[in-house]
Amino acid sequence: MTVLLVVAALLLVLLVAAAVVPRLVLRGDERRAGPPSGLADPVPGATATTVTTDDGAALHVEEWGQGPPIVLVHGLSLDHRTWHHQYLALAGRFRLVGVDLRGHGRSTLGSEAFGPHRSAADLATVLTELDLHDVVLVGHSLGGTVVGQLCADRPDLVRDRVAGLVFVGTFASSIAGEGRFREVFSPTLVRLAARFQTKTEPRGTPSPGALAYVTARQPFGPHPDPEAVRHTLIMAAACAPAVMGAATVANLDYDVRDELRAVACAVLVIRGDHDTLATERSAAQFATALPDAEMVVVDGSGHLPMLESPERFTALLDRFAAQVTTGQGGPRGNDQ
Repeated sequence: MTVLLVVAALLLVLLVAAAVVPRLVLRGDERRAGPPSGLADPVPGATATTVTTDDGAALHVEEWGQGPPIVLVHGLSLDHRTWHHQYLALAGRFRLVGVDLRGHGRSTLGSEAFGPHRSAADLATVLTELDLHDVVLVGHSLGGTVVGQLCADRPDLVRDRVAGLVFVGTFASSIAGEGRFREVFSPTLVRLAARFQTKTEPRGTPSPGALAYVTARQPFGPHPDPEAVRHTLIMAAACAPAVMGAATVANLDYDVRDELRAVACAVLVIRGDHDTLATERSAAQFATALPDAEMVVVDGSGHLPMLESPERFTALLDRFAAQVTTGQGGPRGNDQ
């Protein structure tokens, strides 16, 4: 009887904590928050395009501005709206091209299975269909693996059309080199989690409540803006859980460390110092494969520096893009 009472008491404590702690976290973030920035509002002046792939997927693409092209590829469960701040800040000097990966945002799925090779082929189609040259190609998280796979699968296209690469909060191998625990247990955990992500239709509306907020908050640094966290919930609502699971499982075999050694263009690698998804080991993968790459750490940021530290991130992208497309932009250097 005593053991049952103890177990019941522990369960009660856990239930209370699950109900109370998320609300306290949300209230703390809201107290620190600045004025709303309109992050969820559409960025004016967009030109929308649909690019159809060879297996029938309709890829949604939005563009702003004119000048040297910067193509931006988002992470898992997000979409082109990830780069809201960069569209506003850089469209006066660059042609900003935001791509929704298949099954994300307003892009549909094709007949082939989701995976890094398929997504890399999709990105190649976007570059060729829009006839883009001297591109600065930016990939965040899952989008970074798409960019990396493009380098591995289509080195000819990267050589002919890409002026510079920017890897943000991502890795050159999803498991190898990330530590013994991750190498041994991650595949099993990822496949197990995917089994519960069976819903094939997007939620459509963001998950309400403090618990959903705290879950979405996890990839951020220690003091995120609630507006940015809710922005990721809005984007996630447009992606079906089954797509998220399939993409994560497909990426288990991703490893382009050897192929990246052949990349000849300029490369910038950015990660937040509080990023627990793209770790210091992830950055080391790039440092080994691309010894001439510029490595930048954004202080105070987690996995989404473009949303958490938009001014710093945009300045880095602006300077790098100007440097590789026009030869301007000042000297390169690490930011610790």
